[in-house]
Amino acid sequence: MRYEHEPSSQQQAIIEEPRLDIPLKVVAGAGTGKTFVLAHRFVWLVVSGQVSDPARILTLTFTDNAAAEMRMRIKRLLRLNGCVASGDLWIHTFHSFAARLISECSYEAGLPPQPELLTEIRQTVELENLLDGILAGDFSHIRILEPQRLAQLGFDRSGQLRDLLRSLIQRAKRYGLTPQQFRQEAQEAAQDFWEAMLQSRLEAAIEDSAIKDAPMEEADATRDLRKLYYEDLRRLTPRSGAADMFAQQRHIEESLIDAAVAAYQLYQQRLTEADMIDFADQIMTAVRLLRDPRLNLADRYRQQFDYILVDEFQDTSPAQMFMLQALAHPTRVTVSRNGQTRSVSTYRRLMVVGDQKQAIYAWRNARPENMDRLLPFDEHDTIEGSQVFRP
Repeated sequence: MRYEHEPSSQQQAIIEEPRLDIPLKVVAGAGTGKTFVLAHRFVWLVVSGQVSDPARILTLTFTDNAAAEMRMRIKRLLRLNGCVASGDLWIHTFHSFAARLISECSYEAGLPPQPELLTEIRQTVELENLLDGILAGDFSHIRILEPQRLAQLGFDRSGQLRDLLRSLIQRAKRYGLTPQQFRQEAQEAAQDFWEAMLQSRLEAAIEDSAIKDAPMEEADATRDLRKLYYEDLRRLTPRSGAADMFAQQRHIEESLIDAAVAAYQLYQQRLTEADMIDFADQIMTAVRLLRDPRLNLADRYRQQFDYILVDEFQDTSPAQMFMLQALAHPTRVTVSRNGQTRSVSTYRRLMVVGDQKQAIYAWRNARPENMDRLLPFDEHDTIEGSQVFRP
């Protein structure tokens, strides 16, 4: 194996790890050689004979430039080691891979072969035009979107309602939720929250994992709610009429969820009628196809790819995480720490590379903690006899 330059002993150990069933998680800061490790891992898999064809390795990253640079770098390394890629390399961004999957499977899935992909500007324009129509009363035939019912939500300015509806729709799409799934999850979260509030279990309402994952302003709003409804926060003494205020606020929130779902359904209907999809739809559609038991796509792709490499994994959104989980090979491993062992569900024939401190797509709902959810171990653990370490 010929390298671009001499690797460190730890880098070489990761690159040349022979057991493909051991999942690899490389966590390190900027400039420490994470991408060096990933590119050379790809080439080592081919040179060592662990993978018979470079086209049987799927490599995913986040920007078109990063994918192009990775493709050039790997091709150069393959030539350096006397190997030639016989076909097209599967080195993609998450979105370009989703587009390729949708294109290849569109006929059997009953989809238009080349739906128009909206740019982010066009997506914003389409959504804003729809929200303009909703606030102007153009959809008053939908009961929850009648102007008088929207007015009952209690927003002082239409801009506040617009911002909230937009935020809820965008967040649902980034989580890969259909309108129906969004309704169910939002209603369940609201029910859990309000039950905790009504039973004075306020810490349970705030510390729930859904609140932990929420933006800071949402947690702050929850704490403000405590101050509003409780006279004495230390003793949790409710104000006079607090139960009625809770009930009213809960009804408003349920109506807001219904309004957001209706707006989301209208947005998706517009895109479908025009044979258009947006960036979030690419990932959502790919996940839906991979999960469809009639198509059996997940098994087909698992058979097609012997190994998966993911660069800048800290930038994955929940929907991208779902897509990766559908593509990867599930397994269980034994993890040891300080004499204690546990069995962990994870994925084999997989290496992810990233730095949780470098998440650049937080504004797109990227979740750096996905690294630990997918591969739940760190440098203090030993996986079936192999020490976990940083490069």
